[in-house]
Amino acid sequence: MRVLVTRPQWDAEGTATRLVQAGHEPIIAPLMGIVATGADVPGADYTNTYDGVIVTSVHAFDAVIPDARFAVFFDRPLHSVGTRSRDMAHRANIFEDGLTGRDAAELATLLLRELKRGARLLYLAGRDRKPDLELALSAGGLQVDTVVVYEARAVEALPKTAVTLLQSGMLDAVLHYSRRSASIFADLVVDAGLEERAARLRNICISSDCATGLARLNVTAEIADVPTEAAMIELL
Repeated sequence: MRVLVTRPQWDAEGTATRLVQAGHEPIIAPLMGIVATGADVPGADYTNTYDGVIVTSVHAFDAVIPDARFAVFFDRPLHSVGTRSRDMAHRANIFEDGLTGRDAAELATLLLRELKRGARLLYLAGRDRKPDLELALSAGGLQVDTVVVYEARAVEALPKTAVTLLQSGMLDAVLHYSRRSASIFADLVVDAGLEERAARLRNICISSDCATGLARLNVTAEIADVPTEAAMIELL
């Protein structure tokens, strides 16, 4: 099956590998690019007060590794969602090993269990995110300083590869990973006048919340049994 992958390039490459392993043909056409925000860095007075650093996406590293201002925090424990951020830190030889959760909810549970009340954490975050992690940690008595270091910026038009394949009817499915990315896909498809073509695709969504982003399109979304990429690919 020929599957459109609209994730940012770094994420899309991993997805493409897994699709090939499952016997499908991935078509990478990113709808968002990761851009550093140039955020202000907490002052020197805070450097030694942090009990750890939180990262929920490897995209944070795209912003902080090249920025020498963040190096003062690289000796802190890294608490992350998933193993990719931990592995990236190992390769870059930065941060001490901290806690790793399968998702934000599990990471919050681990941090609240393992850290003392009042512990202070630096969260290197993306601009578009759910507030659940920060709210849970604050409610549990941890102090969280959030610095938005990157954003996923939408492209202005549907990539030419996607347009060509949609017009020719040579795509079978598209994977959607968030409500925002699904909404961007819908908007760009409408802008390109390709609604009817997109309606012929299998639109595979990671969750019902994600599927709401397709409201502008007359499509029936297929929703993964559990919110994982593996479950999405299984639907194919």
